[in-house]
This record gives sequence, structure tokens and C-alpha cells, in this order.
Amino acid sequence: MAEDPPNMPPPPVPVPAAQRQIKKRKTLKYAEKLEVVKQIDSGISKQAVALTYGINESTIRAQDEGSYCQANGTSPNQSISPSPQEF
Repeated sequence: MAEDPPNMPPPPVPVPAAQRQIKKRKTLKYAEKLEVVKQIDSGISKQAVALTYGINESTIRAQDEGSYCQANGTSPNQSISPSPQEF
């Protein structure tokens, strides 16, 4: 029977579901979303803006990509293909 290496931490103790804390979803109001876009457009990093509003940076990146697609009139899921050239 093999022994555990001496540097191994003990296994985690499972916590009952009633004691787990569920993180509440953070929603931004429309005015806050506009302010986020303005701050990013002014050159403030997405990480700094995320810390200011208490949201994840990936949320800002996803919203930023979506707003770019909306500004171009395309869907975020739509692939971009070259238009046929007319001769």
C-alpha cells in the first residue's frame, strides 16, 4: 500500500449545499452601460473599468465585441465574407 507524499494537502471537506454562498448576478443599468462604453472609448483599460463597476472583465470584452458588431450592422454570430466583385 503506497503512502501519500508528505507535501500533499489534505483532501477538501465537502460543504453542504445549504451553507454554500451563491454569488448574486450583477446587472448594470442602461446609463451605466453607456458610461462603460464611454470610458473604454476614452482609453481606460477594460480591467480598470471592470474593477470600478464590480463586474468581470470578460463581460466587458463580450459587450464591447457585441457593440462593435451592432455598429457595423452585423450579428456577432455572422461570419464576414468578402463581397463578390463586379466587373
